[in-house]
Amino acid sequence: MSVLRRAYPHSLGQEEALRRVKTLFPKLEQGDSVSGVRQIWEGNEVTFGFVVKGTIEIKGTITVDEHQIVLSADLPSYAKVSFDQIVSREINALIQAQTV
Repeated sequence: MSVLRRAYPHSLGQEEALRRVKTLFPKLEQGDSVSGVRQIWEGNEVTFGFVVKGTIEIKGTITVDEHQIVLSADLPSYAKVSFDQIVSREINALIQAQTV
């Protein structure tokens, strides 16, 4: 397993950033290659997990602060680059969207 940690700066404020991050999980559940999506929210932090293509388990946390969204994920080394690209694209799109 490998650890991926990324911080995504934003100027949305914590409440709006948190609202937007919460929209990520329903999107995951709609995908054909993702199953077993679980999320446990405690304040501004979610502990999550899911399985990709039936074999790749990904788990971690997302913390939403006033000026940044911090992702920390445990995943197989061979999936790290692809996961990083996909998640970075999705989180950056959420941050830059006019409304979500």
